[in-house]
Amino acid sequence: MDARMDEVCALAEALRGRLMTALDDVEVSVECADRTRYVVEGDAIVAELERDAWRIALRALRGGRLATAATSSREPGVGGAVLSRASAGAEPGGLPGFAVAEAARDVSRNADAGVWSLVDRPAEVRALAAALASRTRDAGAGAAPVLEAEVGVGRLRRAVVTGRGAVSASASTGLDAFAMLDGNDWDAWSATHAPSLEPVKALGEVLRRGLPEAQTHCGEFFGGPQEVTVVLH
Repeated sequence: MDARMDEVCALAEALRGRLMTALDDVEVSVECADRTRYVVEGDAIVAELERDAWRIALRALRGGRLATAATSSREPGVGGAVLSRASAGAEPGGLPGFAVAEAARDVSRNADAGVWSLVDRPAEVRALAAALASRTRDAGAGAAPVLEAEVGVGRLRRAVVTGRGAVSASASTGLDAFAMLDGNDWDAWSATHAPSLEPVKALGEVLRRGLPEAQTHCGEFFGGPQEVTVVLH
């Protein structure tokens, strides 16, 4: 969906080329993620932003032993050093080699263009969180509940390659929302595609309107006020 996907694929191939010279087989997974999230804390709406979060996972086979390692560095040399250190703890792998995937670049099945671009418009994501909060507080009768809520959108680019074969790349998006009333009743919503943002705005409102007028407390459930033994596990 963007030039960053080319960088993800190129890094996966560079790591494969660097590592295969000393290994029987290798599997490289490279991810680059962006996320825009707003958390409702009382009357405040707090931003949590993530950009260009790189994650590299490595698996290697050598002499029938399997080693795994991970790093966030984009330097192929660092990936090689991390995997070399991890090889000291390699265990019998039981694998003749890693699966070889066909060359592919799937950027539409699990990625929605609208959600993808929304990550770059934080003001709109904040507005979603604000709408969720205001509609929750305005719904129902009685005092407004203590609201904890959050709204987030994210996108992920991923490329996987093994010692043999071509790079398989994919993109995905996610939109999620969460609301909790008085630390007790909660609901959540998530999707990879979002033709409508109404479910996000209405999440807390629908939750509050669906609550019973009176809730049964623990003492009432057991026949009246009394001490109840509780085991926390």
